[in-house]
Amino acid sequence: MARNKNLPAAKAEAIARIIAGEPYADIAKHLGIGISTLHSWRAKPEFQRAVNDGLSQVHQNTVIQITALNEAAIAALKKILDMPIEGESITPANAIKAAATVLHYGTQLRNENDRERFASMEDRLAEAEELKAPLYAINGSRARLY
Repeated sequence: MARNKNLPAAKAEAIARIIAGEPYADIAKHLGIGISTLHSWRAKPEFQRAVNDGLSQVHQNTVIQITALNEAAIAALKKILDMPIEGESITPANAIKAAATVLHYGTQLRNENDRERFASMEDRLAEAEELKAPLYAINGSRARLY
């Protein structure tokens, strides 16, 4: 296989394509690299971090969009509750189902976002504890850390 000469750009494109959900074999073929190279990149912490950051951003954007739809769903529910049923092109039952679906997914995404935030905080706390360990070893005590 021909070796891709522009690896930093290729890695950035690989990250974008992974975030978009493209299969690894397709990404490797498009970039002109072996799939084993792509797996090797994926195993590196900085590459993993970039992919995870990108996925997190996609998730946050989705939460924002769904949250905006929640407001529209509530407005639609209010309108349906206030309107006479006769003469409308959409049935109230269908409008309520659509609004309820949006509200359900909005709540589900917010819950996922909270879980991700808590996991991120736990990761940062673990990293901080790892950084403190050498200081504890020098000090000889966990009771005092200067």
